[in-house]
Amino acid sequence: MHKKIFYLSGLDGIRSIAALAVLLSHIQIVYGDVLDGIKGGMEAASYGVSVFFTLSGFLITYLLLLEKGQTGTVHIAKFYMRRILRIWPLYYLYLFIVGIVLQHNGMLTSSYLWYIFMGANIPFCVGGALPYIAHLWSIGVEEQFYLVWPWLIRRINTVKPLLYCMGAFVVLKFYFRYTADSTMLYSIFAVNRFELMLLGGIFAFGFRNHKMEYLNNYFAQILAWILFIAIMFCGLRTPGPTEHLLLGLATACIIVGQINRRYAIVNLEIAPLRFLGKISYGIYVIHPLVIYGFQFIAMPLNIQYRVISYVSISLLTILLAYVSYKYYESIFLRKKNKYTTYR
Repeated sequence: MHKKIFYLSGLDGIRSIAALAVLLSHIQIVYGDVLDGIKGGMEAASYGVSVFFTLSGFLITYLLLLEKGQTGTVHIAKFYMRRILRIWPLYYLYLFIVGIVLQHNGMLTSSYLWYIFMGANIPFCVGGALPYIAHLWSIGVEEQFYLVWPWLIRRINTVKPLLYCMGAFVVLKFYFRYTADSTMLYSIFAVNRFELMLLGGIFAFGFRNHKMEYLNNYFAQILAWILFIAIMFCGLRTPGPTEHLLLGLATACIIVGQINRRYAIVNLEIAPLRFLGKISYGIYVIHPLVIYGFQFIAMPLNIQYRVISYVSISLLTILLAYVSYKYYESIFLRKKNKYTTYR
């Protein structure tokens, strides 16, 4: 008998927003702004990743708590098998293809080994990131975080340890931000952003234990959306390393509102957003190589209009992500169900 697929409403819509923010901002780096005043480049890409981190922390923690509530424990080996089957197939296929491209262009260095062992965040921190795979730093961060996370969730029964951990990360980030001669340490903390996954986990604990009812009102959801849009797209910046934490807070509030639906002031359950959310991992992983490859199409055709470049790259990325999801990733996702212990 097949297990019923677990689903929380609105999360695919949030994934789609984050994926498109990363995609469009990286296109902007190569092809320039389409409209003056639209915030792009690495800022929007970086904030899109923060949304992914918060969402990942919430969803995976919620599923671990669901499993623990139903079975009395967290099955560590099955958790890692689910992660491997979801993340590794596309990751290593893309890494292999980019390795060939880098070798052909004479750009392959020993830093490539960090990517093989899920340590892409390390060359990213020290300035040795490789073209077309630099963005995989975020996958390295997540995989490193989840080396510890299921073990912790299996042992704790209250949210307090998570609050303490998040508080420690935030304090250290502020300390290294304003301490002389700590640029590298701050860079490491700024890149890894474990506090955002912890924040998502804290909200998952609260939601699972019905402690988030105060977010189920129009005022809280409107405020969360204003903050989300202001940081992601309108250039709102706050003193110190707080923007990502504020964006994570807004994202977590929106997640709760989307799941409950009653006060979800923005409908993220529409079909296009759900579609893009399902293939968002593919969009995120493959888009730099599409941006690179499109230049070989644009130059012979003398494509000079930025809007055409944006639309063409976006559609091609979405098409390839869909093909990857339907004909490659789905093979492994079907196997993933065998290691699911919750319903």
